[in-house]
Order: sequence, then structure tokens, then C-alpha cells
Amino acid sequence: MAPYNAHDLRHTNAPRLMSIGISAKVVSERLDHSNISITLDTYFHVLQDAQKEAAEKIDNFFSSTK
Repeated sequence: MAPYNAHDLRHTNAPRLMSIGISAKVVSERLDHSNISITLDTYFHVLQDAQKEAAEKIDNFFSSTK
């Protein structure tokens, strides 16, 4: 396997940052994207996973308070 290059590291770093709650705006700035839409278009799947997790946590919270 070839060593990782800078592009590979960016594509590993960005989703991990967003998955731990770092805002897409901050990630976009760290990656030096000219527009947040570039970040969102590239890494939107991470945000979808976060939304699903949030919905499950909210559901669990309300289910346990009944």
C-alpha cells in the first residue's frame, strides 16, 4: 500500500472533525475551501450520519421520560 498523501489526509480529517461536532464552516476554513458549499458537497454524508444519530438520541430521550 502506498503512503498517504495530503489529499488522502484531508479526506480523512474533514469527516472525522465533522463527526465529532466541529461545524462545517470551521472545517471549510481549515481546509481553505473558498466556499462552505464545497465542503458540504464533498462531506455531506457525514452530516447525514450525524443527523441520524441526533434523531436516535432525541427519540431515546423522549422514550425514557414516559
